[in-house]
Amino acid sequence: FDKQSHNLKNKSRNFFETIGDIVMFFLKIFAKFYGIIMIIVGVSTLIALLVGFFTVGITDIINFPGVNFFEITNAANIPVWLMSLLLFLAIGIPFFFLFYLGLKILVNNLKSIGNPAKFTLLGLWIISILGLITVGVKQVSEYAFDAETVLQKELNITANDTLRITVNGYERYKNAYYINHNNFKLIEDDEGRKIVSNDIKLIVYSTTDSVAKISIVKEARGSSYSAAKERAENIDYNYGFSDNELQLEAFHTTGSRNKFTEQEVRVIIYMPEG
Repeated sequence: FDKQSHNLKNKSRNFFETIGDIVMFFLKIFAKFYGIIMIIVGVSTLIALLVGFFTVGITDIINFPGVNFFEITNAANIPVWLMSLLLFLAIGIPFFFLFYLGLKILVNNLKSIGNPAKFTLLGLWIISILGLITVGVKQVSEYAFDAETVLQKELNITANDTLRITVNGYERYKNAYYINHNNFKLIEDDEGRKIVSNDIKLIVYSTTDSVAKISIVKEARGSSYSAAKERAENIDYNYGFSDNELQLEAFHTTGSRNKFTEQEVRVIIYMPEG
């Protein structure tokens, strides 16, 4: 009985060892495949970051759309090269370790890069993350305050008159832009780079006054009330009035140096009853 029991244990042990070897074989194949994927992802990401850093972050030879968009939305005036460097370190270092881990999986006796290099890269990554947080806080602070300017004039419209309103679109800027966002464009003409926006609101109120009035309210944001006020004052918006017809423009413009800080224009018309 002891002899048969011993033989059965040996056979069972051999069977499960064989099963274990088969499972480990497939796990090793899967690990090698996963390591190859990690290397490909890490290398491709690092190459893309290097190309982006040296073409966008350091040189401005080519007008990349993303750079132009960053230019007008960068209210905090963060240098492009600094932002590119912080993003390069924050994204590149984790993908470098992903690439290194993939090599460790494929090469069993791969030498370590050493603790000094690891801690240096970790320190640079922490600094880049803190830098991005600082940049984000500074960027958000540029929208902390809003201010507006109001220009009000009378319109020669009285009771029983009819006011016709026409709106002129911004077809003349149709092809003269670098960036076409949801409600603004970055254009360049003889006057330089400008932000053209169609964020116009038309509001009509009734009034007991005998004469109609029009108010042009320009609004913008900034890191302080004075900065927001200055940006609001730098909004250009025009309209015309003749023969009981009010010609409104469907866009307003501002210099690219003022950045895109949610500038908007409200056209408020006060119409006499009747």
